[in-house]
Amino acid sequence: VIAQCISISRNATVALSTKRSHKYHSIQGLQVITISIIVTANCFIYILPYIENVLFSYENVYSWQFHPLNNFTYHIDGLIAIDTLLTSLLVQRILETTDDIKKLYFNRLLQTLPVFAFIILFMTFLYERLSSGPIWMHDDLIARCKNSWWKNLLFINNFFSSHQTCLDGGYLYSLIIQFFLLLLPMLYISKRYYTAVLAVAVSSLFASIIYTFHEVLNTKLPPTLLLTTDMIPPKIYETYIDLLYTKPWARVPGFLIGFLFSFLFVSQKSINNHLLLLAPITLFIFGIFVIFGLYPYSIGNSIPQIYLAVYSALHRPLWAFVICSLVYLCYRNCNIGKLLHFLEWRIFSPFAKNIFVVFLISEPISLYLFSSLHRPLHATIWSLLNIAIGTIILSNFGAFLLDILIAMPIQNIIFELLKDEKRMFVLH
Repeated sequence: VIAQCISISRNATVALSTKRSHKYHSIQGLQVITISIIVTANCFIYILPYIENVLFSYENVYSWQFHPLNNFTYHIDGLIAIDTLLTSLLVQRILETTDDIKKLYFNRLLQTLPVFAFIILFMTFLYERLSSGPIWMHDDLIARCKNSWWKNLLFINNFFSSHQTCLDGGYLYSLIIQFFLLLLPMLYISKRYYTAVLAVAVSSLFASIIYTFHEVLNTKLPPTLLLTTDMIPPKIYETYIDLLYTKPWARVPGFLIGFLFSFLFVSQKSINNHLLLLAPITLFIFGIFVIFGLYPYSIGNSIPQIYLAVYSALHRPLWAFVICSLVYLCYRNCNIGKLLHFLEWRIFSPFAKNIFVVFLISEPISLYLFSSLHRPLHATIWSLLNIAIGTIILSNFGAFLLDILIAMPIQNIIFELLKDEKRMFVLH
């Protein structure tokens, strides 16, 4: 039995399977595309200390074609929204008792913790020994991991400063777990007090938006993390990260929008056809505002602080709304949804299971590719795209290995020992 639990061939077959247990297939396509965009954009940031033409990234700020990679952090809120949406849709039908909540908590922890713990321990004790060279410099990264490993393993690192986390992507792991802890009681209570739960969710959504607007307006913070021609001091960015970027009360709109959208999928009420016809135009306008709304600011134009505060407060919820709306239109198979059928390709299914691991390990992989060189790299758009593609491929390969060699054997052994007493199903 143990041999079957740890069988590489058996686990690989399951991990690479394109079979799907649900009908919300477009979510998986959006997840894979979104994480690929995020990894690509991160490569343009991680490369800054390792290039000889040091002004390369800042010179490209003037290019509007480059701007979607410069201003990209709202994609993370899109991931949070559709992860919440999919989780809500999958568990709504089976969440009947508080015992079900406990089982789902146990399953999610078993899915997440083994791989996450391995990555944190690997970064703490082994990563700095992987290579050497004149630009192999990771002192701050390794020191952060050694000093804050327990905060990461408890998924509370985002309640502390950015210097109290291991990998930069660790805050997203914490957010996903924290929101999952909230989601199940909300879904359970909504079966009995539907209107009250919706009222609390909508009120919390607006409260978070107002909070972000107030903080950016009154503390004169930047609207998000991006490169600008007028360089912003690192201390100001650190304040933004510690005050808004990693905090659940500031990033909760994406979670709440995904939660609220889940009720549209199970509702028997039909939506007005005129609204569905207007949806593509509305989503296009919202998308253009989110993607390019900070382009004038990034190239040094003087922008009123109130506009920056409005953008900061709205761009993440708007993008979460756009992404969830695309999923809904695909589900309803109407107008723009028909054009997005490629999002439902089966090839996305195995990759979508590992998106958060890919997000996490893409940082050390890209840093390894840059810093193991013996001289600084001369950066061009094409060389960076090649490195980004390589990072995406290696990150997905690494995520599959971690799933097959660590996560699945531990899950299988524990479920076998418990004789399936706590097993329900593996989400996603």
